[in-house]
Amino acid sequence: MYIFIDEAGDLGFQFHKASSTHFVIGCAQFPTTSYQNCVDRVKDTIVSAGGGGGEAPKELKFSRTAKRYRPDFLSQLVGVGGRFGIIYVDKRKVYPYLREPTKINYVYNQMVCYLLENVIKRATVEENVRVYMDRRSSNKEIMKDVDRYLPQQLNWCVSPFKLKIILERSHNSRGIQCADFVCGSAYKNIERGDNRYYNIIKSNIILEKELFKNRQPI
Repeated sequence: MYIFIDEAGDLGFQFHKASSTHFVIGCAQFPTTSYQNCVDRVKDTIVSAGGGGGEAPKELKFSRTAKRYRPDFLSQLVGVGGRFGIIYVDKRKVYPYLREPTKINYVYNQMVCYLLENVIKRATVEENVRVYMDRRSSNKEIMKDVDRYLPQQLNWCVSPFKLKIILERSHNSRGIQCADFVCGSAYKNIERGDNRYYNIIKSNIILEKELFKNRQPI
């Protein structure tokens, strides 16, 4: 069982310095490896259209992929049975004591734990669960020891199997590239109010949760 995780936005709290208002973590899970073909087909389409100087992009990134290619790729991910999970936070609602640099990884870890626990609970676990995360996180500190922390917290929900965290560079993982598009679509909807991409994957979202939802922004 493979789950791919990525993120959008940032966990900084200096809003006056162009820090995002929201931080989003998303995941993608697929019943087969067909998602790999989806990535390759979109890359081929980009090449055929003359994008990238006639060369396939090293990886698909939502923010760097032309708008005209995004809907088709997202539709393909839905078509191969992708299951998506989203957890996000309005950073204005985060408790002040959790905004300290030493606490940022706590917020990140809690978000990932909640996301994984609930996605796994909605699946039939018949083997070890491997979670692929982008090694090039926007904040290196929040990724510190995550490969040890998450199994400690979540092995109980995959027992008798094990949870394994693999930190991988996104250009080496088609699955992480798919998760990037899930995050990008959710982020556009949550941060910008642009739901045109989110609506494509909405039917396959099995979990969507806002952390600190009931707190007032401060």
